[in-house]
Amino acid sequence: MLADMPEATTTTKPIPIYEMSGSTLKKLVSWMENNPPPSTSAPSAAEAVTHVSRAGDVLTPFDEAFFAVSEQEMCEIITAANYMNIQELLSKALLVIARLTVGKNAWEIRTVLGLEDDFDEEEKKAVKMEMGWYLASVEGKK
Repeated sequence: MLADMPEATTTTKPIPIYEMSGSTLKKLVSWMENNPPPSTSAPSAAEAVTHVSRAGDVLTPFDEAFFAVSEQEMCEIITAANYMNIQELLSKALLVIARLTVGKNAWEIRTVLGLEDDFDEEEKKAVKMEMGWYLASVEGKK
């Protein structure tokens, strides 16, 4: 991870971690301690055939407990994992978000993720007029 950063091998300057709280950094360290990096050796042919899903598609009990956080903390974890290039953590965090949003419409997803509605009433009416046929079919399926 740190070796991927070009300045990590050529200087002793601190690594810039902007806008990351100490609690988020502690959570990342905790996650890395409980999830050692995958083996760099290639899987055998038998392992490759029997490996149907990616490791990131399964949440362990530790992962379930780890991701039981507020929306703000989840956003901080995702941002930090992306910034620090921790792909497995990023994949699992996004899997949690995806599971929260499955089967929900845009308004329900906004509620789940704590997002503000960016349309004013006039824009909402315009969308309903333009997309009324679609919205009616979606509402009818519920």
